[in-house]
Amino acid sequence: MKWSKNIKLFIMFVLIASCILSTIASIYFSNIFSLDKNNLLKQSIKINKPVIDSKKYLNKLLTPDNKLNITQFKTIFLKELKKQNKDLLTLDELIIFQHDNTSVSVAYQNYKWSYKIVYNNK
Repeated sequence: MKWSKNIKLFIMFVLIASCILSTIASIYFSNIFSLDKNNLLKQSIKINKPVIDSKKYLNKLLTPDNKLNITQFKTIFLKELKKQNKDLLTLDELIIFQHDNTSVSVAYQNYKWSYKIVYNNK
């Protein structure tokens, strides 16, 4: 089947135009639906260190041989963190809880946060 020169040029023009338009559309929609991750991180920095009332929790935090009860510490720490920081939504999932004798690191689904603590391990 023979096509005329005008039909071949028209088909070529349509293909080039569709490629250009699809590229423009993909750039436009990628800008609309992208998240600014830096902005999300800046919003998540305002988390306060929870104050654990030693009078209220001291007997729960220490074992009989005066060592830190890790299970109770984690429970109390996370409870106070959420209670004292209303930005942490109840739907945020705890991803990481790490600790040693001097620091605690907590990472939630939308927040990553750590600070230094000191306790007497006699």
